[in-house]
Formats: sequence, C-alpha cells, structure tokens
Amino acid sequence: KVVRRQLGNETPTFGMRGTMRLKEDSNIPSGDRGIIKAGQEVKLTNGVEVEIMQPPRFIEEGVLLMLRAKRRFEVISEVENEEQGWIDANVKYLDSKEQEEEELYENGDPMCIKRAILKAGEFTPLIDRWVELARQCEKRPGQIDMLLGDIGHIPPPSTEPSERAFWVGALINPLPEMGVATGIRPELIMAETALERIDVAYDGILRSIAHMDGSDPLW
Repeated sequence: KVVRRQLGNETPTFGMRGTMRLKEDSNIPSGDRGIIKAGQEVKLTNGVEVEIMQPPRFIEEGVLLMLRAKRRFEVISEVENEEQGWIDANVKYLDSKEQEEEELYENGDPMCIKRAILKAGEFTPLIDRWVELARQCEKRPGQIDMLLGDIGHIPPPSTEPSERAFWVGALINPLPEMGVATGIRPELIMAETALERIDVAYDGILRSIAHMDGSDPLW
C-alpha cells in the first residue's frame, strides 16, 4: 500500500529501517521499556530514504522493487499504522559532513576527526584485496563490476571519512547478498562518530577478506 501511495509523487520515495540484535556489552536504556538487554532485537532509530527507480511489479507475495538509497535519517517521533502496514514518522535528515563538524565542536578534541581520516586512508589495499577475492565468489559473471558501477567512486578519506565507511558497507553488503560478509549496515547506520563508522567498516571488510581467503571462515 505504501508503494502504491508513493507512486503518485513526482519522486516516489519512502523510508526504510531495520533491526539490530544487541551485543553482549550493549545494554541500553529505552524509556518506558526500561533496559534493553544484550541479545534482544531492537528497532533502529536511524534509517535510509529510498527512491523507487522503476515501475514496481506487484505479485501475490508482495512487490518487486528496484530502489536507490538517498538520504539517511533519524526518527524523531512516530505513529504506528499497523492496519496499513507502515509507520508514519517525523524524521531529521542526516548529513555526514554536518555530523563531523558537530562532533568536532562538541568533542573539543581537534584530533577526533583526524583519527578517522587517518584510518579511513587504510582502506585502499583492503578494498583491492576484497574485490580480487570477491570476483572469485561471484554468483553470476560481472557481478562485482556491476556492483562497483552501482556504488560509484569511493569518497576521499581526507574530506569524507564517514561517507567512505558507508561506501565500504555498500561494497561488502550488496543487495542481493553475496554471502561473503556479516551484515554491518545496522551498526554502521547507528554509529555516532566518524571513527566508529570507520571501525565498523574496517572490521567488516577484514572479516570478509579472512572468510574469502579461508584463513577465518565466518560459517
């Protein structure tokens, strides 16, 4: 229903957000729900606006869509619309550059972004190695070339460390999944600082490489 509704707009978009299972050391407060304990699954407060790129195909099981990710957002307030199957919400759109500037101002540490920039610069050989190994795991010929074309050029570390981390997340967690990496999108989209985003992406690509080269299989 939400797809049919949005198709009436000049640019048909809607928001998507997922869930995340908390790690062992991640007990967090949650208002009226008290403490959400480790191992519980929580609904993410951040998500991504997506644009419907081609006319959808409505089938018995649902709808087939081609989507393009656009802006990230944070849910400010929401209204459950269970009967219609979607949630209306007030959101704040997020911009990586603005978040990094706010982090620098609020943190008072001029090195906080510098550390993220330095680590973001270490991705290049890892990306090259990941692409080399992933070509050997393609589910169809040309899959990696198509993926690289879809996600575009990697953002430079010196000016866009957070966007560089999101790019790596899109690389190792494509849709449909390749089955060569654990899902890092939830952690990545919920990370609060530039360095946290870099750390999530860095750990994700290292583990994916170790899985594909056989040194530390994920499953």
